[in-house]
Amino acid sequence: MTDALISQLFDFGSLGLFAAFLVYQHLGMQRRLDGLTSGFQAQLKEIEKAHEGRIEIMRGRYDVVMDRVRAEGAAALQHCMAQRDELIAKLGEQVDGVTKKMDASMFKQEVALAKIEEALDEIRRERERRCFRDR
Repeated sequence: MTDALISQLFDFGSLGLFAAFLVYQHLGMQRRLDGLTSGFQAQLKEIEKAHEGRIEIMRGRYDVVMDRVRAEGAAALQHCMAQRDELIAKLGEQVDGVTKKMDASMFKQEVALAKIEEALDEIRRERERRCFRDR
């Protein structure tokens, strides 16, 4: 403070000195508050950086887990597809086997029907002969 201002404050007596004290106290408190504010802002920045670091770590873990889950899902899908193809092939073989058996059965049935028809024709001829003999 300048000397002129100090001499004026002393001229006012105790009120002048009290006003000087209040100005001094206000300036001191303002400096202290500025220091606290800048310290608080620095702490907030540090907390924010730490938080961002933790978030990046969590993202990394999440990416690893998701990659593993995707890989397991793809492997399970491939396994299911392979089993499906294997079952389709087995079913195709069974159908082919059943078809062959059905064809063989149909052939045997046709042969048996042909023999039955021959036997029936023979029986009819025999009846006709008997009928002609009996007349």
